[in-house]
Amino acid sequence: MKIEDICFIDIETSGLHPRRHGICQVGAVIGDRTFFSTARVPNTMEVDDDALSINGETRDSIFDINRPFVAEVLQSLRAFISWDNP
Repeated sequence: MKIEDICFIDIETSGLHPRRHGICQVGAVIGDRTFFSTARVPNTMEVDDDALSINGETRDSIFDINRPFVAEVLQSLRAFISWDNP
């Protein structure tokens, strides 16, 4: 197995409970290729101050309307990890 055959994925969230907190960052590495995106947490989700101290986000940045929602980010991640990608 080569390092190019392994994908490492890191997800940062607004807290630990999957029904109350949302994904705010997604990163991935395959070999020497990298992917990173921030995502907008819906304003119906909660934010844990401890999570902010770990992921470096702020309440303003997490709810930023200029960020894509997580569904769009995950579509981009799926394209990035496609094994057909050079």
